[in-house]
Amino acid sequence: QIVTSMLFWSNVYGVGNSSRTPTEAVLIDIFMTSVDCVVGLLAGLPFVRQGLDYSKTVWYLRSGIIGRLAEILQLTAAVAPPGWFFPMIVVARTAAAFGGT
Repeated sequence: QIVTSMLFWSNVYGVGNSSRTPTEAVLIDIFMTSVDCVVGLLAGLPFVRQGLDYSKTVWYLRSGIIGRLAEILQLTAAVAPPGWFFPMIVVARTAAAFGGT
């Protein structure tokens, strides 16, 4: 968690880089939170809930695996080339939001 946070602060939000602005950091954070919200809302739709049956015990295992995969993808997005950040972070945040449902 600490390593991921440090990489995000320096590589994504631009801490320590005088050419980056706080506005850019806020816009990136708003984008990532928006992805979380949209996926969370979609995962809670009745037909999705019934199809996946979140109450089954196996869902806890699936949720944990998806959550770990999302963390790995998010870490990879933080160190990836700038052009890859947004596609990778969308996949990572989608997996995190879906797995946390």
